[in-house]
Parts: sequence; C-alpha cells; structure tokens
Amino acid sequence: MDDLNFQPFYDRFANQLMVPFLGKIVISIALGVMFIGPHYLFADKWFQATSILLAVIISVALLSLYYATHVFRSILPVMVRHIKDNGSLLRKPIENYLSAKSLVFCGLSFAAINCFLAGKFGIPESQVVGQSAPFGYTVTLYWGYFLAGFVCGMAVQGIVTVCHAIGVYGSNAQAKLDYTSPDNCGGTLFLGNALMIFGSVTLLVGILISLYIIKTEWGVSNDFVTSLKIVWVIFPYLMSFVVFIVPVLTLNKSLTEYKSRQEYKLQTTLHRIRDSIDKGGEVDLDDLRKQYEFNQDMREKLHKMRTWPYGLDTNAKYLTVVIANTYAFYQSAESEISALANLAGLQ
Repeated sequence: MDDLNFQPFYDRFANQLMVPFLGKIVISIALGVMFIGPHYLFADKWFQATSILLAVIISVALLSLYYATHVFRSILPVMVRHIKDNGSLLRKPIENYLSAKSLVFCGLSFAAINCFLAGKFGIPESQVVGQSAPFGYTVTLYWGYFLAGFVCGMAVQGIVTVCHAIGVYGSNAQAKLDYTSPDNCGGTLFLGNALMIFGSVTLLVGILISLYIIKTEWGVSNDFVTSLKIVWVIFPYLMSFVVFIVPVLTLNKSLTEYKSRQEYKLQTTLHRIRDSIDKGGEVDLDDLRKQYEFNQDMREKLHKMRTWPYGLDTNAKYLTVVIANTYAFYQSAESEISALANLAGLQ
C-alpha cells in the first residue's frame, strides 16, 4: 500500500466484478434482498411494512459505505502531497483501522448491540393479537438487525479512520498551507467538501434508522426502552456532527497558528518598509511603495483565509441536508415523535 490505494475487503469483492460501480449497487441491493426475501417467506401474516424499510436501510448503508470509501480514497493523494513524510504517517492508521480484522470486529460488535437493543425493544408482535410470532419470522428479523448493525459498524470504523487520518494530516500539514490558495482555506477546502459528503451520508442512513425505530410497533414499552429509543433517534445527528467537525479540530489549530505566524511576518515586513520610506535617503521610494502595496495585498488575502476547511457553499450544502432530512423525518413520524416525547415527559 505504498501509494495508499487501499481496498477494504468489501471493495475488493466488488472490484472483481466486470463493472465495479454497478457491482457495488448490485451487491448493496442483494444484501437487502438477503434479508427481505427469507423474512417475507417465513413471516406470513406477521409481515410488516417496516421490514421493507429495514431492507432499504441495509442496502443504503452498504451503498453509502462504498461511496464514502471512494471519496476517502480520492482525497488521500492530496493529503499525501501536503505532508512532509509523503504519507507514511497516514499509512499506519489506514492499515490498522481498515484491515479486514478491524472492520469485521467493529461490524460484529455493532451487529450484537443492534440485536441486543431489538430484544430490549421487543420484537414487533402486536399485529396479530393472541398469537405467537412464527419462529422463522423472529429469526429472519434478527438476521436483518444483524446485517444492518454489521454494515453500520463498518461505517463507524470508517468514521474513526477518517478522524484519525485527518487528525494526523492536520498536525503535519503546516509546511504546505498556503493563504494565497483560491479556496480561502489555506488549500484545505477539499477536506471540508469530503467531510460534508461523509456527514451527509451518515445522516441519511441515520435518519432511516431513526424512522424505523419510530415507526415500528415494538413489543415492549417502558421508561427504560423509551430512553433507549430517544438515544438511538438522536445518535445519527451526533455521528453526522462528529464526522463533519471532529476530524478537523487539529487542522483548525494548525490553520490558526499558521495564520498568526504569517500575520506576524507580514506586519514585520510592512513596518520595515514604512521605516525605510520615513527615513528617506538614498532609497528607491517607488520600489518601496510597490513592495508595501504587494505585502498589503498579501495581508488582505491572509485576512480572508478561513481557519476551518469549509467554504460558505460547503456549510450551506450540509445545513440544507440536515434541515431537509430533519423535516422529512418529522413529517413522516410526527405523531410517533409526539407520542415518544409524551412518554419521556418532554411535553
């Protein structure tokens, strides 16, 4: 992996197909079908519409993971060019966090947590009163929870990788920062755009999960379960915010320090030029004035440089995604959200 052209195991499998891009779509859909197919056959009259949503979550989560991996891979060459060691510091976290062992471990952990929470919520059984759910219905439903948890667990591992890798980059990128860069972010806007995508796809999958939790008629209802539901509904917003902000905290510090140092250098240069002009003597005043104007222009460019790798359009796009998804979620589950809030004593 000298060129950091990493390929997690789920990517390698898709890339073996004739058309990798279409293969990833087919694999994502197939994984959802692997749940909904057996579940529909065994559920009989217990089948619920929310199970279709669960299948959609599985497919969308895997497709989002494929897309996020592609975006992360695309920004790595730029990151490598911007740090002094040509990527050796980035190689270690990527090898560790995106190894098959780490991805599978995190996937299995989240799958277990997802199945545990489903058990605490109570497998939905209220559709057919007085009858026990078929064994196949319960088993296949847990299979769906397992698949959703496994894919989302790998995505969480990806978020950890992004946070670590960009944190390493932020600590070692000062030598290559450039306040004259047209992006007005010191040449780091490419990271902000990538993080906007990561945060958006994380939120999209999270909203679908929250909608499933809210819409499903769970078999258990008590204060503890209500608290768990609220936490799980809020969780996607938290994860989206984490992947959008946390990775660049170190980079923000580096940009701030860089901007402060450059401001000091320009101020020093301008003071020296002004002193030379004031003293007069055998100096080329026209040349000094041109130097002064040039450095003053540079100072204005430095003043415009942001200390976060986000442009106004990046922030606007992310905010639009958050508002649109939140509105759609609330419109889809307004009554259920109100009922949940009443149970929690929030209204």
